[in-house]
Amino acid sequence: MIVSILTIALACLAQAVYGAEPVSDFYRLESYPHSLTKPFLDKYLSSRFYDYGGNTLIKSDSFIRLTGDRPAESGWLFSKLPALPENFQVEFDFKIHGSGSMYGDGMAFWVTTHKGGTGPVFGSRDNFEGLGIFFDTYKNNRPGKSFPLVMAMMGDGKTSYDHQHDGLANEIASCTARGLYNANDISKARVTYVKGKFLSLDLDYKGHNKWTNCFMLTENIDLPQGAFLGFSARTGQLHENHDLHRVQVYSLRNPPSNYGQLLELDAGLRPTKDFGNPYRTTTDIANEKQKQLLVKQREQELKENQKGTWMGFLFKIFIVIVVILLAIVAYGIYITKNKRTRRHEMDYYL
Repeated sequence: MIVSILTIALACLAQAVYGAEPVSDFYRLESYPHSLTKPFLDKYLSSRFYDYGGNTLIKSDSFIRLTGDRPAESGWLFSKLPALPENFQVEFDFKIHGSGSMYGDGMAFWVTTHKGGTGPVFGSRDNFEGLGIFFDTYKNNRPGKSFPLVMAMMGDGKTSYDHQHDGLANEIASCTARGLYNANDISKARVTYVKGKFLSLDLDYKGHNKWTNCFMLTENIDLPQGAFLGFSARTGQLHENHDLHRVQVYSLRNPPSNYGQLLELDAGLRPTKDFGNPYRTTTDIANEKQKQLLVKQREQELKENQKGTWMGFLFKIFIVIVVILLAIVAYGIYITKNKRTRRHEMDYYL
């Protein structure tokens, strides 16, 4: 009996201690078929889950080179399976580098209904359906923008990419990424998509996990079902290396409903003031204000939750103390009862 009471008391104490802080039910589950890490090729020198073509060169123990630092090259790498999770986060490590002070053209990240194939849009097909995020390193004709420029386009399967004006007619969001070319360390990108909620891109090309938000969209961001994940790159008269070092894909379970919550849940993301873009549009400013408002709302919710949590914690401590006191009293009664029983037994035999 005493053992049972003490066990219950310890269980209550453990619940009070470990249950004092709220635990989020948001978590990431790796989507194995789409992740790509070293070695990139199997023993048969092929990739089980990805197709590639053009000038793409895979060095199994080091990197995937979509194009070399040579003119007129195009390369692509696309998943074989159109099975991206409904809500996902894609992290990929890449490096854009070369030997020249003049360089181009750039590389692309794709979530589209087509699978691979060489084309004019950063090494892949034009008139695509789905999402294209372009890391454009050469400025053709785009007043008011600094390059390298990271730009997103949502394709409908019929609209061509605006080559003449560096995608001006197609842009739904963008940011400048000064220092992306020949960065000191491997650059990183993180694309997060929650169906019907938001699409965000965060970059780390300055090193030391200094993540910077490039853009966050909350409207017109529904991606097509059965989409393939891909990467591509292209060079022209100017050229550079485009290397992939790692691709990690996660399925988001119980994802946050807004970008502000994501900032709180993922310690790797931090809101920034200027996004590294001196040419911010009114859309950029509106997005920034919206994110700040969401973060403030989340902070207020956390303060209220913490207040309620501490009250609950103190109540649990009180319950534990009561249980322990009851256990002590019960034990005392038990000892007293045993002593009386023994006295009666001794009196009986005497």
